[in-house]
Amino acid sequence: MAPLLLCSLAGCGDPAEGDPFAEPSPAASGEPLPLAWPPLRQDHRGSDVVAAQLLLRQRGYQVPVDGRFDATTERAVRQLQRAWALPPDGVLGASTWPRLIFEVGAASPAAPAAAITAAQLLLTEHGHPVAPTGQLDEATALAVSELQARHCLWPTGQLGVYGWSALLSHRRYCPQDKLGTLAMDEVARLARQAGVSCGEPLAIAVAIAAAESTLRTEAVHGNGPTAGCPHGSLDVGLWQLNDCYHAEVSRPCALDATCNARAMYDISDRGTNWSPWSTYKRGAYLAWLPQALEITASVCR
Repeated sequence: MAPLLLCSLAGCGDPAEGDPFAEPSPAASGEPLPLAWPPLRQDHRGSDVVAAQLLLRQRGYQVPVDGRFDATTERAVRQLQRAWALPPDGVLGASTWPRLIFEVGAASPAAPAAAITAAQLLLTEHGHPVAPTGQLDEATALAVSELQARHCLWPTGQLGVYGWSALLSHRRYCPQDKLGTLAMDEVARLARQAGVSCGEPLAIAVAIAAAESTLRTEAVHGNGPTAGCPHGSLDVGLWQLNDCYHAEVSRPCALDATCNARAMYDISDRGTNWSPWSTYKRGAYLAWLPQALEITASVCR
């Protein structure tokens, strides 16, 4: 059957008009980062296939949604490829995925339900459980933001081409110096450079970071509605800075360890008031304090 020519992330209207990607690359240098896509072909099974089948059905191709890449699914992929003047090899790969996906988020209110459901299923598999309702809701936006931050993308809540790539390929778009978890002495040096005094203040700062984010610079945690933040909020970065209560801290800053440390210093009134952090008020930081005292004593020698 003829393809349904809705706007995809590869453009709108005539499939032969090119391949514009509107979403900016997450590369700090401004150079586009190569996108990663899983090549799906006949006999593949799994949630990626379910997502592909949902998207194919949205575009008007009558395929089963059973998670099996069968002959019917392959035929639909070939038809989609012909519509976009691509080699009709029947493999859903790097040149075909961008023609299949849709942008999902508050800025795309016309996103079809099938695309939203596909995203919700994949988000759940990634550890961000959301109900597959096909509706854009707060839980889905928070889950998208958490996924984006974990993969070093701007946590906008708007699922674009890089977000879909991360969902489908598990690719992280992180500079090498931002991958993984920082050592406690590195966090101590960041806090010290930000201005926190040696001794107990520095140890508390490090212990709070450990309790809040387990020393992960890209950590993001979603919160439901709270007093003053009726639409929910995100705790972002090493010291889990809340993007509602501390809206003056941009998300790029919160995801940068050095900038996060400087913001922590300001929020804590130069390392003298730790009450804004729930792990301090609840005492959760105390489990990390003995180790933090030992590490910071070494850093301050």
